[in-house]
Amino acid sequence: MSTQRSAANEKRQAYYCSREWGLKKEAVHKRSGGTCERCYVNEGQAVHHKTYVRLYNEPLEDLIHLCDACHSFTHGKSHFDPALVKLHVYMAGAIFKDNKRSESQIQGNLYSMNDWRKQISPDIFGDYHKVNIIGRKIDKYNNFEFKYGGPTIMFGHGFDAYPALPSNCLREVSNSEVLFAWIDSKNTIGTVAEISAAFVYHKKVVFVAFKNEELQKQFYFIDRLCLPIKDRWLPGRGVVAPSAKDAWKLFLQKVEETYGTKKEQSGAP
Repeated sequence: MSTQRSAANEKRQAYYCSREWGLKKEAVHKRSGGTCERCYVNEGQAVHHKTYVRLYNEPLEDLIHLCDACHSFTHGKSHFDPALVKLHVYMAGAIFKDNKRSESQIQGNLYSMNDWRKQISPDIFGDYHKVNIIGRKIDKYNNFEFKYGGPTIMFGHGFDAYPALPSNCLREVSNSEVLFAWIDSKNTIGTVAEISAAFVYHKKVVFVAFKNEELQKQFYFIDRLCLPIKDRWLPGRGVVAPSAKDAWKLFLQKVEETYGTKKEQSGAP
């Protein structure tokens, strides 16, 4: 068995030193333009087999140009995945159900909390008692890793909000790359400020969704902000969705469109 394995290794090494393999490597380098075809960020360093089924007769589709970090991750030598796009997303929207914020804060009544965040990620937002650690917890979706933020202190909102709350929330908006807003209530004044701040800070994705058309019309100012400046005389582009979970799916599509440009342009397999 060891003799057979040794012979196979010698054959493979001889192939990797051959002109035939050299030409295939050159073709892969030309296709990639020198950029890793997995993370589309780092410089490509190694030509890697995606499958060994057609080894020695492999088409170019079986090969991929990888940076050192992606190559190490692919071979299980590293836990770091360069292809994972890490985004800090600010979650803007009502904390309490309509007209229940005073009761919730005085009595600690969690049933009066608005649970739309829990619909999106039960693992992250399922326990409001642990809400202060939300900013340190992450969630993954396809090639994206989301770190959730804002507002991370539920019981500091409402009629007796602590003085630093507004500045803390706006600072967190500033530190986030993207913003998702769910408007399901008329009583969400702070959300309007957070969305406006995201536009001022030029966030790459500012996604606003309304529970119904009535709310979309009432928040016409925010709805119009979703348009390019030259088109703000037109009807707005805020999304109407039946639930926060449905709106989140549309948000993920928008994020993929925005941050997936390099992949689409590269013609990656």
